[in-house]
Order: sequence, then structure tokens, then C-alpha cells
Amino acid sequence: MAAASSWAQGGLSTVCAFALLGALGCGDDSDDPRAEGAGGNGAGSGTTGGNSGNGGNATGGNPGTGGSPGTGGSGAGSSGVEAFVAVGWGGRRIASCDGGQTWVGDYQDAPEAEDDWHRTYTPKSLAFGDGTFIFLTGWGTNSTVHVTQNGVDWTSTLLDTAYGAVGWDGSRFVLVGNRELAASTDHGQTWSELTEPAATHDRAGGAFAGALAGGADGVVEILRDGQSSWQTLSSCQGSRHGHIGFQGGFVAGAGILLSVGHDGDTCAVDIATGNDLGAGQIGAAVELSPHYFDGAFVMATGDQVHRSTDGLTWTSATLPSGVDLQQIVKGPDGNYAAYGPNGFYFSSDGETWAEAQAPAGNGILYLATGAVESCGD
Repeated sequence: MAAASSWAQGGLSTVCAFALLGALGCGDDSDDPRAEGAGGNGAGSGTTGGNSGNGGNATGGNPGTGGSPGTGGSGAGSSGVEAFVAVGWGGRRIASCDGGQTWVGDYQDAPEAEDDWHRTYTPKSLAFGDGTFIFLTGWGTNSTVHVTQNGVDWTSTLLDTAYGAVGWDGSRFVLVGNRELAASTDHGQTWSELTEPAATHDRAGGAFAGALAGGADGVVEILRDGQSSWQTLSSCQGSRHGHIGFQGGFVAGAGILLSVGHDGDTCAVDIATGNDLGAGQIGAAVELSPHYFDGAFVMATGDQVHRSTDGLTWTSATLPSGVDLQQIVKGPDGNYAAYGPNGFYFSSDGETWAEAQAPAGNGILYLATGAVESCGD
């Protein structure tokens, strides 16, 4: 293993972290992703820890099933302090410690105009697990992992190869890439290469309890626990996981792994059996990431919120006049935080929304939530 450089932002002491050698590159495609179809979510949900929901997905006790690529989400029960973290272009990161009402600790590595999607600070994925948030950046360059346990103090470590997503599988953080897979059992301080095969596609990806996911250009593949090869899902066609994987993405809940494409196309797989459950359609274009909470997959698309218990059949509800949301998460204490074109919103019931107090800054791509030992200090 080779040592990778680390630095701290906001007050955490610098740590020494390790990553395995790998080749520099741009995921599974070296050309400019803006010339390709949109779709996908690098978080997997991030992306990404699982979002608040029933049982192990967030409201109690055991770690959740992970979340979207990227997208992040919560992987912890309700013990501790509820925290929300948002990340975006130019490596922006910001947090809320009061139920999404105010956002603090705002930091970014570069202005959004300088993020041409091939920078060390280009956002790829956000995950939560075991009291820790991990933000993965870098596309067309080696990846960087940014780690915080209070939402505002971050330690950043440049790795020795590129990955498409980070996620929480219920017991460890996992990096998913098309060069190698790696895992950390010490909250992102050190990483070890896994023996399982790398993904074929990693423009979008995720790690969840029972399965890893990867995707690009209408292709979705999963690697289930105990299997030696990746499985391509025939029902996952259409416009998904293009660009760098931020529109739509992967999320897991109730034993189902769901892929959402930028046109609203969905497909689902049973994590335990590998059965392809089929395809669905949300009925609206998607800008950001899906999440799982309150026993359902949830996708916000402007003035509507769409819900599904199986990822295939969806119901839609119209938001109050003037509320425009593209991503919603529910915290372990039952508070809701959301983001849209007009900035951050918060809600105590998921029905009535108010604008949050937050500084202006780069656009946000991923939200995550979880219980931490302390938030904001």
C-alpha cells in the first residue's frame, strides 16, 4: 500500500491514510461527459448510507442499509445528535444541526464556475454510517475522501486511484470503482483493496447492505454478497447514469435496490435473491437523488413528491405553492431537510415547508443525514 496525502479543514487534526495503487483516469469514459446523455447518481447512495426510515434504515438501533450513491443518507439509529450534511459543486460542504432550519460550516474548494466535472473537487458521492459522513470527490483524477463526524470539521485524503462512489454497507464504508473496490473499517482513515472484482461501470454507484451497484449510460449492474461476478439487470434500460452520475441514482430500502434515471425511469432488484423486479416510471424528469424513508422510496421533482414502496409503481403529491424541491431526506429525529433551485427547506412533518437560513454558494448535489456524537462543534 502507498501513503496518500491528507489535510484538514475546519479544525480536525491531520491523519495518515492509505490507499492502494491504481491508474489515473476518468471512470469508465475519458471523454467529456457533458456530450453524453444525462442521468445517474454518483452517490449511490451514495449513494451513499441508507436514509431515515423504518427499522434498520434509520429510526432505530442497527445501521441502515446504506443509501444512495451518492446520495447519501442516514445509516444510524436515533441515538446521538441529528445532523444533516449537504455537498455540491467545487467540493462545497455545509451542515445543519437544528433540523435543517439553519446551515453552518459552509466551505468550498473552488467556485462552481471552475468545476468543469474533471477536477479533484468534482462531487461524486456522499454517505453516512456509524456517526461519520464521507464525501467523495474527483472525476478524471484520483479521488479524494472528505470525512467529518460533526458536520463542519473535515479531514481530506487524496487517494491513489479513482472511484465512482462511496457507500455504507451496514458495517463499513466501501468505495466502488471500475479499477478496484476498497473498504474502510476505521471511519475512512485507511482503505484496503477488496478481493471482489471491480465494477464495469462506475459513473454512478453505491454500496448497501447485501449489494454493491454500478452504472453508466442505461446500464445497471450489481454485485451481491457472496457472489463472484457482477449481474447486469435487463430491465434497467433508458436514460440513466450518464454525465457524471448525479441525476437520479441508486438507493436501497426494504430489501430492494432501486435505480432511478434522469427521465424518471426506474428499475428494481431483490437484494437477497438477485431477482430482477422489473421497470417503472416516476412520471417526471429527475434532477437530483432519490432517498428511502417512511417505508417508501421518495423522489422530489420540483412541485411534486413521488413515493413508491416497490420502486415500480409511484404515487404523486403536489407541494404547497411556491415550494420547489429536488431532493428530500428525513433525519433520525423525524425532521425533514430538502434542497431545490431556491435553496434549502425544512419541515417537521414532510408536508409544510419553510425556507432555511443558509449562505449563498455553489449548487448542491447530495444530501445525507444521521446521528452523530456532536454537531457543529
